Amino acid sequence: MTTDLQVISGIAVSWLALALHREYEQLPTAIVHLVLLAWNENHSRRKADGLRRLQFDDRNAPPSPFKQPVRLHWHG
Repeated sequence: MTTDLQVISGIAVSWLALALHREYEQLPTAIVHLVLLAWNENHSRRKADGLRRLQFDDRNAPPSPFKQPVRLHWHG
């Protein structure tokens, strides 16, 4: 999911939870919070998985200068 789509889906979930709360006033606020927390947890997990994939999938990446051995030159 792109970042824009993630923001839009987050707004939609928040709006839906608020609409449910207004429609059914007896609906406890805790349920609304649980819906939002569940969505946020899922979103965070997907984001972490995506970052992990980006971090470890470097098969096609150019060689990194940081992975080269360090050569020290001593002038005595």
